[in-house]
Amino acid sequence: MGQVEEIGKSSEPVTEKAKELADLARNKAVATATASSTASAVKSFIAGAPPLPPSPIVWRWVLMEGGFGGVCAVLVGHPFDLVKVRLQTAEKGAYSGAMDVVKKTLARDGFRGVYRGVTAPLVGVTPMFAVSFWVS
Repeated sequence: MGQVEEIGKSSEPVTEKAKELADLARNKAVATATASSTASAVKSFIAGAPPLPPSPIVWRWVLMEGGFGGVCAVLVGHPFDLVKVRLQTAEKGAYSGAMDVVKKTLARDGFRGVYRGVTAPLVGVTPMFAVSFWVS
């Protein structure tokens, strides 16, 4: 605190004071950072060096988590997409609305009919979610 008070009392221009405060904060942050991965990433960021890459075990888990998220997104969204596509491609008057599509699909094909054609989105979306989750 003593250094900050000294800087506040000086008659230097404000920009010089700000630079001194930023340097002081940067030096204190680098000096007090611990060896944990988060602290080393912060330390590397402050020092201007790129952060260390995660271990192979970590990125495998991240890929699996992203892939699982992609599977969940497809399983939740596919029935809605099926209803939308059937409404768009059906002959005029075949369905009276979205609930009519659901009722007729369940009556004709059962619950499995709601997930008919889900394989292609699963194959395409799962790796896409895994990689985008890993990269971000």
